[in-house]
Amino acid sequence: MILGRRKVLSWRKVYGVATAGVQNYGSGRLAMMAAIKHTTTKTQSISSRFYSTEDHRSSFNFGNISEKLNELKNVAGVSKRALRQQYNEHYYQQYYQNLTKERSQRFKRYFSIILAAVVSWIVFSYVYNKQIKEFIARTLGNYITKNSRFTVIFEEASILPGWNKIYFKKCFISKRPKSAKKFVKGSQQDAIDNAVKEQESAVEDYDDGNYTQYDLTINEINMSISFTKWFNSKGILKDVEMKGVRGIIDRTHVNWDPNDDARNYLNVPSPGDFNIENFQIEDFLVTLYQPGGFRPFNISIFNCQLSKLRQNWFLLDFLSANNINGSYDGSLFTINKIFDQQKNDYFTRCRIDGLNVDHLNAGMDGPLGWIVKGTVDMCGDIRVPRNNHKVQEFFKLIKDEMAENIFGSDSANDVSEDYEREYKAYYHEDDKFGLRLRLQLNNVKAKIPLFTNELSYINFALMRPIVGYINSRQTFVAINCEVIKSMKDFNGSWTIYDSLLMDDISEKVYEEFGNYVIDEEQKSKRVKKIGFWALQIMLQVFLFGLSSIG
Repeated sequence: MILGRRKVLSWRKVYGVATAGVQNYGSGRLAMMAAIKHTTTKTQSISSRFYSTEDHRSSFNFGNISEKLNELKNVAGVSKRALRQQYNEHYYQQYYQNLTKERSQRFKRYFSIILAAVVSWIVFSYVYNKQIKEFIARTLGNYITKNSRFTVIFEEASILPGWNKIYFKKCFISKRPKSAKKFVKGSQQDAIDNAVKEQESAVEDYDDGNYTQYDLTINEINMSISFTKWFNSKGILKDVEMKGVRGIIDRTHVNWDPNDDARNYLNVPSPGDFNIENFQIEDFLVTLYQPGGFRPFNISIFNCQLSKLRQNWFLLDFLSANNINGSYDGSLFTINKIFDQQKNDYFTRCRIDGLNVDHLNAGMDGPLGWIVKGTVDMCGDIRVPRNNHKVQEFFKLIKDEMAENIFGSDSANDVSEDYEREYKAYYHEDDKFGLRLRLQLNNVKAKIPLFTNELSYINFALMRPIVGYINSRQTFVAINCEVIKSMKDFNGSWTIYDSLLMDDISEKVYEEFGNYVIDEEQKSKRVKKIGFWALQIMLQVFLFGLSSIG
């Protein structure tokens, strides 16, 4: 009470001084400012008694605000408004300090959680990401090669960003008899050494298998997959790119019956056949071993770009390539697209120069089989109809397919119906394949075959004149012919033999040789007639001159 009384007296003293100083304007203003400053200082010193405790700094109770204000007012005699203002300033200062401290702690806590998650994800990716990608790539590789006899060994596999592109590096692909189908990770060099050891340790009664065998090493394979195509039964592969292909293709074990038909080995359409939208090859070099003791030779492809590669139209897609250039047994060849301004359409030009003629006469009948020496230059313009189905035809195909699936069909006609369905999906009934071929035989020699059972009487009659005509040409023989085929012949074909394209070319060449021989005989007869007529005229002139002299 003594302390509070002193404070009250002090306050009254200050107030009196301030009131007295108002009488003088100049000194009164200074006195008033000093009184206010003194009052504020005293108020702060009094309020500090109530705000300096630790319990207030830690927590604040709004319920006793009025009680503390009344206590301060009773003690110091200060107005309630001034005390409330001081109290609010102190409260908000403490509140914002606590809020800032809480926010900083919360930010540190969240930042620590995020940093720990990122570090954990990086560590997990570094440790397990490579194994996971290799596992997925190996699983997809097994699915792609499940229906083949491939043995695929790769050193590195991964999935590119986007999870739809897969690449394999340093692969070894083998297709040999009695080899277990597998798609595993391993060393490329070890796989090559094992393949060589298996070939050296083979016994005489070893079952080779009547199919083409090969051992290939590929530096890089890039593939993109499409699950949309897979759901539509068009294969899972979308784009394929191969680089650095080396190896051998062995066909020495392939044999066939003399009366066998190449059409028996056509590809049968089935769901899941690959339908690649973009196929590319770079730096391709293999050695081909042919049956019958034929000399081995190299096949090289510098660059190959196909806009599509379908399993059931394999040969046709290669003949319609955008760009292929390489060498075949040392002879350069090119396949490229050319625009025809007159017909406003593209056609494919295939050209090869200096090809040894033994590649054409091996196992062939007719004039090409009679030639035993020389080279040949070939240039062919190929026209393939485009897939331009109308909307009505497309819906009709879907309706027919749905009807077949509902009502079913006989199992005996399943294969033929599969071929028919595959053909209608891309081409019309009257679509034709056109080939304009020019052959130039350089320095060729021909001989009459020993066995001519396959020749008819007419063909046998023309054989000797044709052989004589070929041997009489010392420089070259030029042949122009045109082949028109139905597109159905290419349905399921992989070579020029099972598509019967080689037979058609041989037949057209024979016809052209026959026309040349007949034309040559006609020319000979005309020369004889003209020579006899000229001799007769000269004799008449000579006799007329003698008569005039006599």
